[in-house]
Amino acid sequence: MILLDGKSLTRDQVLAVALEEASIDVSPEALERVDASAAYVQSLVNEGRRVYGVTTGFGPNAAVDLKDAESAQHLQRNLILSHAMAVGAPLSTPVVRAMMVLRINTLLRGHSGIHSQTVMALVAMVNKGVHPIVPSKGSVGASGDLATLAHMALPLLGEGQAEHQGKILSGEEACRAAGIEPVELTYKEGLALTNGTQQICAHGILAVERLERLARVADLGAALAVEAKCGRSAAFDEDLHRLRPHPGQVASAGAIRQLLEGSALVDLDPEQKRDGDGNPAGSQSPQDGYSLRCAPAVHGAVRDSLAHAMAVLDIEMNSVTDNPLLFPEEDKVLSGGNFHGMPMAMALSGVKVAVAVLGSISERRLATLIDPA
Repeated sequence: MILLDGKSLTRDQVLAVALEEASIDVSPEALERVDASAAYVQSLVNEGRRVYGVTTGFGPNAAVDLKDAESAQHLQRNLILSHAMAVGAPLSTPVVRAMMVLRINTLLRGHSGIHSQTVMALVAMVNKGVHPIVPSKGSVGASGDLATLAHMALPLLGEGQAEHQGKILSGEEACRAAGIEPVELTYKEGLALTNGTQQICAHGILAVERLERLARVADLGAALAVEAKCGRSAAFDEDLHRLRPHPGQVASAGAIRQLLEGSALVDLDPEQKRDGDGNPAGSQSPQDGYSLRCAPAVHGAVRDSLAHAMAVLDIEMNSVTDNPLLFPEEDKVLSGGNFHGMPMAMALSGVKVAVAVLGSISERRLATLIDPA
């Protein structure tokens, strides 16, 4: 059971929910913040204050004031229905589960104006395996993941589709099978569910986890290639990398150095080297080709790009990303752009480059082993 409080979610916990279907719970203090935020929204309504998307329409309709609670319900429900326009193959269940736990976590910060009953219905969906069917194409990032998050929210309203126990059902049927009652949204709740970056963040966390494993495998592959070629250990010497101390480069050199420790083939005396027929293989070059010698520099750059993406995702997981944001204790409502996906987009663009770089040097290492030229 993973306890969510809006402030301390980790990548490992997201991965546990996404990949191992771990259950979640919510801290009482976080629910108190959620309730205080919802109460503050109601006070704004009672006072007749104009707040974008709460007591007014959206976009060009921001000048239109809502007349009553019934209008607010229709507005928030219609916001989700109108934005659930994504297309393409559905996102995988791990991505959807990651999206859900990330969205719950940001709502628990208490700045979104959602009701605790709505949050707990989303928690129940995660714990009972009700996984919304979310088409993969539709997020533009600049306004957050509006379309995909809207699809995620549809089953809460008894709409859309969801997977439950291996069957794809209507959202209403899936929730009913799991004993979850549909919710009636009111002021601000549609915005709270859809305005944010949780699809981007979910994809990022899962991609970074895979690249982290690939970076370790690349060091292992490099070490094996050095041994197969009876290569030189000098390229991985700690003193060498102390003079260019990029963290990733130092870490990669250290990993390869550790893997090669005790090898009977690395730095083998040229007189002892034999070809496949047992004949002397000739003199050994004092240095190896780039694909071996430069492995720490290249793998290290990948590791550093990975570390930057991890740092960005760690911040994003516990951030509040909808709009406008509520500050009940200060009695203020602030409109801004926390929903914009650019911080993650920049970091994950680096990750995409890193994948290609890692593949390129790996291919060149293979070439040194099998290409007679």
